[in-house]
Amino acid sequence: MFQDDSDEQEIDTMRNMMTRDDCASNLCKSKWGYCGTGPDYCGDGCSAGPCSGGNGGNGNNGGGGGGSIITDQNFACTFNTIDAGTRQSRLNGLRNSGWNPSNKDEAAVFLAHVFHETDGLKTIREYCAP
Repeated sequence: MFQDDSDEQEIDTMRNMMTRDDCASNLCKSKWGYCGTGPDYCGDGCSAGPCSGGNGGNGNNGGGGGGSIITDQNFACTFNTIDAGTRQSRLNGLRNSGWNPSNKDEAAVFLAHVFHETDGLKTIREYCAP
């Protein structure tokens, strides 16, 4: 299934990161990364879920293009070798594409594959093609 051990390792890393970082859709993720309800979780600094604080979460809760499965933090962690502006532009493009992963595994496989094929979103065309 995998081309080599590095592909499987990338997928496992993404799967573990996404499992640790995501909350159920009815819970907020606090600025400290914990899931819950109420002002301590959904107020200022809330990064996902039904936030009520000043930042309003990731702006894509329940929508297409990754929904709350692929958060700003997940994407930034995966593609940490490109500048923040380019990274945000690519994330917005993904969100606007309408693609919505059905679960965390699908999202992890997709992000690992994109990272592998684009050298971390640094290339558009494959530079080693035969």
